[in-house]
Amino acid sequence: MSYKHPIDTTFISTQIGDSPEIIVEMSVVFLEVLREYQREIKAGIQSNDFASIRLHAHKIKPSLSMFGLKGILEIVMAIEKAASPDEDMVKVLELSAKVEAELPLIYHQVDEIIDQNKQD
Repeated sequence: MSYKHPIDTTFISTQIGDSPEIIVEMSVVFLEVLREYQREIKAGIQSNDFASIRLHAHKIKPSLSMFGLKGILEIVMAIEKAASPDEDMVKVLELSAKVEAELPLIYHQVDEIIDQNKQD
């Protein structure tokens, strides 16, 4: 089943070409990084570690940009900001819930990108 989603591999294609192998490799790495930072942000929330939340929100931004995920990128930037000087955990929790709601769809879509490019 395929459906439209805001993932856009145009950036990858324009930067490194249309090689299906590279798109698969970049997609696999993206999923690993996204899952790792998702775990780290959750752990930071559980331990009230604003520095960790900020760090991991900041680190995931380039990967989100690379896959054209502008909407979720804006939410992650807001998480980073909410975890900054004012340290607003309520806002961090609210924004993190929005990200969590989007992740299954993103994981599914990236898996589809991988499958489509493995067949080429």
